[in-house]
Amino acid sequence: VHASVLRCVLASVRVSLRPSLRPCVRPCACSCVRASVRASVRAFVFPFVGYLTNRIPLARMIAGGLAFFIASMVMMRAADQTTAAVWLVAWAALGRVGLGLIMPPVTTGSLTLLPPALIPQGSGIINFGRQTGGAIGVNLSAICVQFFSDRYWQAHPEAGHPHAFEVGFDDAFLMLLIVYLLALWPLRSMRRGLIAN
Repeated sequence: VHASVLRCVLASVRVSLRPSLRPCVRPCACSCVRASVRASVRAFVFPFVGYLTNRIPLARMIAGGLAFFIASMVMMRAADQTTAAVWLVAWAALGRVGLGLIMPPVTTGSLTLLPPALIPQGSGIINFGRQTGGAIGVNLSAICVQFFSDRYWQAHPEAGHPHAFEVGFDDAFLMLLIVYLLALWPLRSMRRGLIAN
């Protein structure tokens, strides 16, 4: 369940960041920017997280990753059409650091609760939950951005489409911020389960 919810939110962030970067860089460079951010941050973060996995409580690492994502969402929501691309990339990288802190501990913590005989089945369920959560997150994010944009456009037709989409993304980032804050609550049960185990 933790993996599905987190994957849902992380996929929402990914689909929300794509149009945010497009006005700042040429379309042909947008995919390169996203791929470079993902690859570079993962290359540095994942080995470091692997080292910390056996040294820091898993729930604390996940909470730290959520904190990075919350900070990234706050700054993304504060961006506007005049925000420099370098800042958007930096804030996206901050969210990727959060991803690196979240995903390995979620997998490790979930499998730690299982007896050795059920680890293969547990791994399959976790992967299925991630893929399902990702599909749900992408679609919900796109629907919310469109809904918020259309609602603002109908209320303020003089504002223009670019500003309406900016408001739509701001509201979507605010929604994701709230979901991240709510995601801190299940960590209590995960922490108790790990301690009991």
